[in-house]
Amino acid sequence: MAMDSAEKLIKDGKVTRPWIGIGIKELAEDKDLAELAKDVKGGVVVTEIHNDTPAAKSDLQPADIIVSVDGAPVKTPRELQQQILHKKIGQKVMLDVVRGAKNIQVALQTDEMPDQLQVAAHEHRVRPKAESAFGLTMQTLTKELAERLKLEVTEGVVVTDVAEGSVAQQKGLQRGDVITAIDRVPARSVEDFKAAIAKADHDKSVLLYVQRGRASTFVVLKDSK
Repeated sequence: MAMDSAEKLIKDGKVTRPWIGIGIKELAEDKDLAELAKDVKGGVVVTEIHNDTPAAKSDLQPADIIVSVDGAPVKTPRELQQQILHKKIGQKVMLDVVRGAKNIQVALQTDEMPDQLQVAAHEHRVRPKAESAFGLTMQTLTKELAERLKLEVTEGVVVTDVAEGSVAQQKGLQRGDVITAIDRVPARSVEDFKAAIAKADHDKSVLLYVQRGRASTFVVLKDSK
């Protein structure tokens, strides 16, 4: 990698890096997600997808488990990073991904890594509207509310409060997060959220898709009861 950097400095006068615009962690680090993917022996979990990046323009989703890059197996974040860093900027890449019970392929094209990665953080002050399971207080997101809060999504359920010491707080959910799907089913209202939670098997975990600032991520919740 050092030799590669030296060659780029000589050729271009600067070091550029390819990237695909995702946050990652090893599957073994997320016990709740690993429980939902018992047949997967190892891989790299997509924890978030940044807007306006190669990953955001592809079919990749948070909670996807990447198991190989162009046929080369990856089990750790370092292995995945090395595979991407050895690609050229603008090169097409094929990812083998496990999504739920499906094995799929996701194609994307690398881009140049920005000098600075900035993810907008919002502090929202919205009056609580409805309480729900896991210690969340939420409000159905409308177009007007999304504009007022300067959110990039216009459908979902916005988190207005998180109870102290709750399961949601322990898993990192925050005020201003927008829950867009539950167990991969769209949640367009508080009613949708409550209905999905009521149907969920609370002996197992519930997978939430979340939009946070300019990135999409996921949270796995399990009823502590």
